[in-house]
Amino acid sequence: KLSGRVDALKSRLASHSCAELDDDERETIVCSYGKKIDLIEQAKVIRNESRSCQGMVMRDELKKMKRVLRQLGHVDAKGVIQTKGRTACEINTANELVVVELIFCGVFND
Repeated sequence: KLSGRVDALKSRLASHSCAELDDDERETIVCSYGKKIDLIEQAKVIRNESRSCQGMVMRDELKKMKRVLRQLGHVDAKGVIQTKGRTACEINTANELVVVELIFCGVFND
């Protein structure tokens, strides 16, 4: 049973395209493959660094957005949504914050 398996593996190895190459060509191919693997790993590292940098930028933008919402009175200092914030959530326009400010300033009370 094992000898049959060995024979099958030997025949597969002999029929492989690399079996016809000499040692220098085979070594070149193996080195090229090693370089490819190294480049793939470097690409993964660069992708992960890019994602972490993007996350940092998004966190900074989120902090700025929270500050604006606090200053406008949509959330309190603890981050709890106030009446203005709930009203802004229900408005479906491009400028929810502006519309809410106009409502709470009494512009539409005519």
